[in-house]
Amino acid sequence: MNSKPSILSLTLNLQPSTLNPQGFEVCMQARRDVNLTHYVGMIEMEALCMIDMIVQQIVPALKVTCRVCGASLSTLERRRA
Repeated sequence: MNSKPSILSLTLNLQPSTLNPQGFEVCMQARRDVNLTHYVGMIEMEALCMIDMIVQQIVPALKVTCRVCGASLSTLERRRA
């Protein structure tokens, strides 16, 4: 005989705990936590990509534009205020 528990017996053992309100609530809280962690990781990655794009593309373009126009960043800041 096979001494390993079958998948069916494991599934049947888990069903009653997920059907009662406490088991269901614990399961939903765990799913929420996993999804929230995944979402926070995605947002963090997007924010880091945005910072990289600003540093690598926007700041150099702004420096070139200021040199072409003959203005400095301090001049632009004074005009804005």
